[in-house]
Amino acid sequence: MSAPTPTPATTAPCEICWAEVATHLYGFHREWHRAQTVGHASIEERILRRATVAATDVVRDRLAALADRTGTSS
Repeated sequence: MSAPTPTPATTAPCEICWAEVATHLYGFHREWHRAQTVGHASIEERILRRATVAATDVVRDRLAALADRTGTSS
């Protein structure tokens, strides 16, 4: 029995997955921000929060570029 042949539908990047990633990253950012506002943020948490914000910005920009290419709103 051989493995199924990949089709473009199974190998193409998924736009919905990017939206899910952005949603999860934003959720993590909110949790770290909440921890900092009550005074429990360590240096590691601050670094992670900054990295999360940067990653969220990248995903947002990619979604906007995709929307521009496809003519849809982001």
